[in-house]
Amino acid sequence: MEKKLYEYFSNVQIPSLLTIYDLLILSLTEKDCIVSFNWDSLLIQAYNRVAKITWNRPKILFLHGNVGAGVCKDCMTFGLIQNYCRKCGKPYNAVPLLYPVEQKDYNSDSFIRDQWSVAKYYISKAGKVTIFGYSAPSSDKEASEILKAAFSKHDGVHRLDAVEIIERPGFNANEISETWQYFFSLTNYHSDIVDSFYNSYLAQAPRRTLQYQYQQFIRGWWGQPKIHFSKQDTFESVETLLKPLLVNEEQGDYSII
Repeated sequence: MEKKLYEYFSNVQIPSLLTIYDLLILSLTEKDCIVSFNWDSLLIQAYNRVAKITWNRPKILFLHGNVGAGVCKDCMTFGLIQNYCRKCGKPYNAVPLLYPVEQKDYNSDSFIRDQWSVAKYYISKAGKVTIFGYSAPSSDKEASEILKAAFSKHDGVHRLDAVEIIERPGFNANEISETWQYFFSLTNYHSDIVDSFYNSYLAQAPRRTLQYQYQQFIRGWWGQPKIHFSKQDTFESVETLLKPLLVNEEQGDYSII
């Protein structure tokens, strides 16, 4: 069955047109981290092709494995499955996929264990957490407990931070899982639920999301960033749109435009 799963998800290809996967990666920088539970390699495909626009991209972690990721357990390195270990030169091996069962094993495999370790570090220090397409189902109860423990690791640190959930249109806010309610409580309910990626902070202030949050929450700024994503964007328009931000980043300037 695992062979069939690898074959199926390995054949899933991202469309040639600009997608939300591309925009999600372009909305973040190297200080950020995307934590994925998906097996398909769409995020990896998007990550590779937006390198034509910028190399300043977020870290990506796969907590349940991914068909596009490979690992060399001898050298403890990982990368694209079709690549070779940068230390020993051997081909990468496939990483395990964790199945939707109640009791998952996050510790026996070194790749999965390391992915979770890095994820917990980022979550514990996050100034903003965006949940996109993950409901924290009952089958992932153990994962939910780990995420909650990571977010609450440093007592009181998240009181001025924020949580945002990107949900489907018409979503009932009363259906938000207990896991995300817990995140809300630690941020003094600095929380938002939006029904589209384009209404999120990521799209409204790409690459400057935390700066925008700070201006709003701390300085009481009522302005709006001039650079934001829209449904009409193309690869060409986004490259032009982001150029001023990318030029400033090369100078260490992350101010809002």
